[in-house]
Amino acid sequence: MGGDEAHLRVGITSGIAALILGELSHITINFLVRRRRYFQAERNAAKCPALAAIRAEAKAYRCGSSSAAQRLAASILTQRSFEEIMAARLAVLLKDDVIRARDLEPLFLRILLNQEYEPGMGTVGSLAQADLDCIGDRDPAYAGPLSALLCFKGYQAIQAHRIAHVMWTKGCKTWALLVQSRASQVFSVDIHPGAILGKGLMIDHGTGVVIGETAVLGPDCTLLHNVTLGATGKDKGDRHPKLGEGVLVGTGACILGNINIGDGCKIGAHSVVLKSLPSGATAIGIPAKIVGRAKEEKPGKEMDTSLKQVVKYEPSNPEDNYQSHWLDSVKHVCPLKCEKKQQLRLEQVQERLKALSPNSPLTEEQVDGIFFALDTNCEGTVAKKDFDSKAQDVMKTMKQRYKRSYSDPSPPDSPTLKQTKSLTSQVQRRLTNGKL
Repeated sequence: MGGDEAHLRVGITSGIAALILGELSHITINFLVRRRRYFQAERNAAKCPALAAIRAEAKAYRCGSSSAAQRLAASILTQRSFEEIMAARLAVLLKDDVIRARDLEPLFLRILLNQEYEPGMGTVGSLAQADLDCIGDRDPAYAGPLSALLCFKGYQAIQAHRIAHVMWTKGCKTWALLVQSRASQVFSVDIHPGAILGKGLMIDHGTGVVIGETAVLGPDCTLLHNVTLGATGKDKGDRHPKLGEGVLVGTGACILGNINIGDGCKIGAHSVVLKSLPSGATAIGIPAKIVGRAKEEKPGKEMDTSLKQVVKYEPSNPEDNYQSHWLDSVKHVCPLKCEKKQQLRLEQVQERLKALSPNSPLTEEQVDGIFFALDTNCEGTVAKKDFDSKAQDVMKTMKQRYKRSYSDPSPPDSPTLKQTKSLTSQVQRRLTNGKL
């Protein structure tokens, strides 16, 4: 009996020793792996300014006394690339009771690293870096790239959309809608996966922003909170706005319908835009009326939300009712009594443009844009000499502008069967055993 007890003691002791050694071995291996990842990240940071800036901010957190701050810094510093940090953060934010963060993270990482957002626009990860860079130039609340990546939900919502958009274009539409739905719940930002968002987009604050399926935004745009880029009813097909380059949309503004907002436009807070705007126009009101011309080339980068940098329209005759310059929300109509024969009203400009282009008539929208471009003095009229010398060049530019991809987007190419199966199989491998 004594021998059995001795053997039992030896067995228990050996088991405890094995457990301790196993745990120590696990801790050692984990430490070595994290240390290796840390130095890999250090080498990668030398080639990636965004990663270097994020790591510098994380190292400052590590110096704090809080254990939570130190754990946060450690989780950032062991990520080997900007895309790894982005994927890990989005996975934590978008997980739910069914889909775990560890299931989402590798899927998000593959899309960020390897998938092009739209042909010619670069990878999703490169666009995420460009979106992060622009925040520092436009948002006075910006304290650093890491704090923006971790805390700015407008930025996070854009990156969640970019991932969902790739899924949508590759044919995984159910998954795209799941990501979009979860992002809407978490960020209060509803961006349809079919929308196309240009490089360098900032959504400030984010709450209440809605962007419809066929909306297209050019590069360097800025939207403030409660902005809606919506349709006008039950129309199907291409039914949402198209924003050009460097557009600034103020708080609570609504842009409705398949209309074009030209490059460099400003839209004031709580305006309702129902018709197209020519490049450089500033519009406010319900319905929105053009009140002047933006001084900046790209208002979306300058953030003049109070509309101080605007060349306002001044009537040539102060006794005229200036408010009637525009027949409706954005049509350029001059009611002024043009007593000088050298000044042309909209109707006269329209007739002259017809004579210049008899075989390819211009649309109302193009005529409005040409008139606005020629009315450099913001008087609601065009000097005859300006029309004679500049109209041909402006007309060519206008025709080219309306052929650009963001003004008349073609539907994305149908994904190949191989692409669809590839992305779907990745999802299925991550979510097995009845987890979805």
